[in-house]
Amino acid sequence: EASTGAIGRVLASAVNVRKDLVVSVDPGAYWASNSHAAAKYVISQATMLHVNVQEFEGLGSRVGREPDRFVAARVLSQMRAGAVCTLFVRRHSSVSVYIGLPGSDPSEIAVDNDDVVRVSSVVDATGAGDTFTAGVLLALASSETRAVVATRLGVAFARSKIAHVGPATHADILNSYRSVLGEVVLDGRRITDEGN
Repeated sequence: EASTGAIGRVLASAVNVRKDLVVSVDPGAYWASNSHAAAKYVISQATMLHVNVQEFEGLGSRVGREPDRFVAARVLSQMRAGAVCTLFVRRHSSVSVYIGLPGSDPSEIAVDNDDVVRVSSVVDATGAGDTFTAGVLLALASSETRAVVATRLGVAFARSKIAHVGPATHADILNSYRSVLGEVVLDGRRITDEGN
């Protein structure tokens, strides 16, 4: 707990110097289920939190069968006050991303895992969450990675247009989006459905 407290103090000092500092935390099972004051202090400095579903339930103190969005709001309320915070909740078949100010009703983005790994083929899951977080942070921090994703989307959209005479249709764009990014749900509506 002493080293956790030291981490919290260092983060708080850094945030005090630079209010827009992005702090990403993966609390792990121990902090999520045995959240002592020092762990809560570290989480209170975070603008990004990465958890699996069990950690999500532990930090959010789920009540009965309440909607995930309510649990997410409670977890977000533990994060940095006054900052827009992002909560990533990893599940086997999807990832839910909640974005909002602590104390507000968060936006929810659900990203389906189109390449679900069969449990029988898992050899060692140790570190999979950390590896997932590394990929997320690379994509968010790297202008090059964002440029690659944007370029792939642009190429897919253009490919759908040149396949026929006239402008690309809404359906063409949705199919192109899906081919690059898969299925994405924003606040309960599939982005790739007609009309969204």
